Amino acid sequence: MSTAPRLTLYHNPYYSSLRQGATPANAAKKTAWRRMSVWVYASLLIGVLALIVIWQNERLQRQVMLLDANARPVIRVDIYNDYLKMYPQQAIMTAKSSDLELWALQDNASPVSLGLISPQTEDWAGINFVQQKSLKGARQLAITLEQRGGAKHGQPQGPTLYISTPLRE
Repeated sequence: MSTAPRLTLYHNPYYSSLRQGATPANAAKKTAWRRMSVWVYASLLIGVLALIVIWQNERLQRQVMLLDANARPVIRVDIYNDYLKMYPQQAIMTAKSSDLELWALQDNASPVSLGLISPQTEDWAGINFVQQKSLKGARQLAITLEQRGGAKHGQPQGPTLYISTPLRE
């Protein structure tokens, strides 16, 4: 009577390595390395996707220059997808009891605050969805002098110090 070889329906690396003369400890190590390599590849994929998302948010949409009454540049504002970067072009002196606030001015709507800005150093400010939407429809940006902490009722209270050229062509 002849014995027919057994048919294996699945491939198990543990048993195949045992058949090749490996010890069970080596087979377990090989399996652990294979599992770890799956996690390494998954981590690399997640990292690449995160870099793509960051790169998409880093796209500069527009640069705006705010000017003083004599048409001299005062602050350059770089508008990105979800934040603004401000670069003072000259020193701006304010009293300790006041702050500078940046506004998006629209045609048929109230100004929308884009936040307080630093008058002497480069600064950045995150912007939310409402602010992003107001920037898309803005005709100009303006900086007002407000009391400490900014405008209290969501609308500019102090004088407009600087204004940009029209944003839309």
